[in-house]
Amino acid sequence: MDSLSQTLCYSRLAPIQAATWGHPNTTGSPAIDYFISSDLAESEDAQDHYSETLIRLPSMGVYYERPVLAGPKHDKAHFGLDPQRRVYLCPQTLFKFHPDFDEVLRGILEADPVGDLVVIRSSTSQWNEDLLRRWERVLPDARNRVKFLASQPRPEFLHLLSVADVILDPFPFCGGNTSYEAIAVGTPVITLPGKYLRGRLTHAMYQRMQMTQPVATTPEDYVQLALQTATDASFRADLVQAIHQTGPTLFDNHDDVQAYETMLKQLFDG
Repeated sequence: MDSLSQTLCYSRLAPIQAATWGHPNTTGSPAIDYFISSDLAESEDAQDHYSETLIRLPSMGVYYERPVLAGPKHDKAHFGLDPQRRVYLCPQTLFKFHPDFDEVLRGILEADPVGDLVVIRSSTSQWNEDLLRRWERVLPDARNRVKFLASQPRPEFLHLLSVADVILDPFPFCGGNTSYEAIAVGTPVITLPGKYLRGRLTHAMYQRMQMTQPVATTPEDYVQLALQTATDASFRADLVQAIHQTGPTLFDNHDDVQAYETMLKQLFDG
């Protein structure tokens, strides 16, 4: 995603060179020796996906400080959203909206006439128009039911996550930071894990939390889970309670730091 880092990764700047999942994909470079990932996030045959030697850390391999909501809690109206309508929020960069995911979005909006898809507007206006034109061909009443919000400062973004009825994790390229932040504020994220790391990070978080309820197995299952979470108050309350109980294991976890230290020492000593 960045020409400088892409160029540098083909250079031998140190005796041992490794990449990790800031870009959740193999570099393809013979100069990168290892790809550092998580055993929770990789499939059994994942080594086949990398030109590097894959290192599977026992947990997430991330020390993530838990975000907190600042100030009074906001409501939907604060963001210009109709309080009487349900919010299916997918706050990802627009290039993550693959056409295969459109079928899920259509299934949700067709089944919930008072639901709206809420996304974050790109600073590249052409992306917004191109995506909306695509959605006009497949989503019901897209011009009225797809709400583009401006990019939010992080404190406001956390509040936006908290007012959503449910958060939709896209596929085949899922969320990363956004899923951590949503779980921190207690909002359920529905996810469908894919074959590759780029589609398995949210699933890995739920594995760490020992939660399976928000994890879909098929696109049709994804639609039903999203609808049930948004429309069934009891089901959603149980999910939120489970997230609050198990979510803390994702944050401020020194075990992940220790695992990274051990791995680095082994590479150095080897």
